[in-house]
Amino acid sequence: MYGPCSSRRRLVPGRPGGPHIKQRDWLNLQAALATAAQHGVEAHLVAASPGIDGAGVAPEYEQLRQQGAARVLEMDGEGRLCQRPGTAPPECGLPVLPPALFRHRVASALEMRFCSELRALDQRIMAEVPPPKRGEHASKTYHMFVATADALRDAPAGESFFALGQMRKAEGARAHLHSSYATGVYDLGHLRQ
Repeated sequence: MYGPCSSRRRLVPGRPGGPHIKQRDWLNLQAALATAAQHGVEAHLVAASPGIDGAGVAPEYEQLRQQGAARVLEMDGEGRLCQRPGTAPPECGLPVLPPALFRHRVASALEMRFCSELRALDQRIMAEVPPPKRGEHASKTYHMFVATADALRDAPAGESFFALGQMRKAEGARAHLHSSYATGVYDLGHLRQ
């Protein structure tokens, strides 16, 4: 959820093993951290569910896809993840995110806290947005994260699934996720200068 990869904007250069972050987004994140430090607020730079915005895909996606036997959920225009029986997860042509990123996953207690806070925010937004605008919010990164987290929470123990997001016009792509990493939160502290 740190920003989509786009050919129209430069990626942060010189970051071997670093995630695909637009230069503008990286500068904004650095400015937010500096502001937090000035005000004595403890802050951390994290990526929540990398690839959920259609910027890239986890290295494991293709391997998991080829293993098959997992159900496929696809987000509809109302923002619900709906099961697509008999559907195989599609191949994904998005850039592969660096494996190094996935070695920095935070503890599950922190992920659960993040998800809880984001779920509360998502519910508030969806309750307050006028019905004609709900579809726009349903394609947002935070909503996809929450919908996937809810599907993971409600899935039978040990059952995995693939989650496909709505097509995002700005990126010309959609999220291709697997439940094993879809709600992960990853510490990007190793990328700070």
